[in-house]
Amino acid sequence: MTLAGLMVQEEDVMPVGASAGQRRAPDTSRRAAGGRRGRLVGQQKQRSRRPDACDGQVQTRLPVEGVLKTMCASVGLPRVQEKGCKALFELASNSEIQGKLGFLGGIEAVVRAMEAHGKVTELLVMGTSALNRMCERHESNTQRLVSVGGIRVMAEAMKRHRLCQNLQEAGCRAMKNAAACNAECQLKVSSIGGIEAVLAAMTAHTESAAVQEAGCQALKELAVHNGHIQDQIVSNGGIQVVLRAMEMHGQLISIQVWGCGVLRNITACNADHQEGVISRGGIQTVLDAMSTHLESVDVQWAGCWALFCIAVHNPVAAEEVVAYGTVQSAIRAMQHHRREPRVQEAGCWVLKELAKHIARDDVQLAAAVHAVTKAMEKNPSSVPVQTAVSGALRKFAVHDQKGWVKTMCLGRCGRFGASVTKQMLSSIKEGNSDEER
Repeated sequence: MTLAGLMVQEEDVMPVGASAGQRRAPDTSRRAAGGRRGRLVGQQKQRSRRPDACDGQVQTRLPVEGVLKTMCASVGLPRVQEKGCKALFELASNSEIQGKLGFLGGIEAVVRAMEAHGKVTELLVMGTSALNRMCERHESNTQRLVSVGGIRVMAEAMKRHRLCQNLQEAGCRAMKNAAACNAECQLKVSSIGGIEAVLAAMTAHTESAAVQEAGCQALKELAVHNGHIQDQIVSNGGIQVVLRAMEMHGQLISIQVWGCGVLRNITACNADHQEGVISRGGIQTVLDAMSTHLESVDVQWAGCWALFCIAVHNPVAAEEVVAYGTVQSAIRAMQHHRREPRVQEAGCWVLKELAKHIARDDVQLAAAVHAVTKAMEKNPSSVPVQTAVSGALRKFAVHDQKGWVKTMCLGRCGRFGASVTKQMLSSIKEGNSDEER
């Protein structure tokens, strides 16, 4: 039986009420059945023989089993395997079917097909796409994919067919999905060469926005809370690759957001990586993204967090970040998105980290205090924003030698009310207490 014949399987018995053109039962049998009552009994018997008949519609079974049976019986036929992968891709439309495909061995069938036909590019592209669809937002399937060696097979395919753009994009997305599943899968991806495969894909297809976006997504997820993987990314040239992607595709918001995400995850509290980003012009690249996409909440949010992580816990890096005009960019982002808690929170953290440098300029200090107090005013129900504002005011107070921060907060008492003003003064008092200690 061919695969096409398995895609839709109909029952042999037609339902009651079939369309015109079918042969009717002889009238004698109807009369023998006892008239109208006999016909009803006959219909009930037919329905009992055909339990899936409903309202006269032909019922079809989900052809998962048929597709997998055909793939299993035709492992040596690449064309059949490719069509099978395509069928599984189309079938995996929701979590229920994803679960059924995983339970019945769909993931193993595709991986087996890719292993058997590693030189057939079309099959590898379709197989990787099918695996992505079956595992997307499905943790157990993703874990199964990793455990049966699917990530290794895809990494090898990417290495063998480096010039195939579609395969590189699909492979990067597979690495991203696996790395985002859990820490164990994240480690597995890095250990089988996933990082090298992603960076090679981005290097070979610099002009492909789809590959660059998928690659940045994968690197961001790989770098989450794992210093060893972060070192791997940097040592393999990841900083240069990501910055080049952001520069070459400066008009694409998605690449700017994901690129900033990579920079954020690899630099936080790592002085060597922070220096690596700074020395390669990373600060300016992030600021250019924020300037180009000022109206984008996502870019302003991601850019502020990237700048914060480049500077955090590193006085030398903070000095560099300030020199590029980061304070003004953060304040501008907060001004344009007053009621966006994500932007306000991230902006406050940037200003907090750069408070020592901000306090050296009275005009800049006044602008920063105004920005954070506005954030408190416009986002009263956001706990993360309120926490970030308090932290920024506290840090401003530590470095304010003239007492201007307190004066500015008191000057806004009439606008903010006694409760908010009391909260701001409490933060300032804590900052002064920290300085005394």
